[in-house]
Amino acid sequence: MQVLIPVEIPELREQLKKLRNLADISQSELSQQAKLSFQNIQRIERDSNKGGAKSIPYETLEPILKALGLPPERVVDAKQQASKVFSQMLIELLIQQETAFKQQ
Repeated sequence: MQVLIPVEIPELREQLKKLRNLADISQSELSQQAKLSFQNIQRIERDSNKGGAKSIPYETLEPILKALGLPPERVVDAKQQASKVFSQMLIELLIQQETAFKQQ
C-alpha cells in the first residue's frame, strides 16, 4: 500500500528543507544519496502554491530521511506516524459519509 503524506502536515516541506540545510547538502546531493530525481527533490521542497508537491508517498520519503541521516528506527517511526494520519483521515471520511447518508 502506498501511503501519501500531506506535505503541509506538519510543515513537512519546510522541515525537510531545514534538515537538508543542517546536513549541509545541496538538493542535487540529496537526490543522488536518496536515489531520486533532482526534480523530485525540488518539487518536494517547493511551496505547493507554486507548483510543489501536495503529498509525498512514504516510499519517496523513506530514502530522503535515510539520506539526511535519520536512524532507521526514526524512519520506522515516520512510517507508523504516516499510517496513523492515513487511518485518521479514513475514519473522518467515513464519519462524514455516514452523517451525509443519515441526513438524506
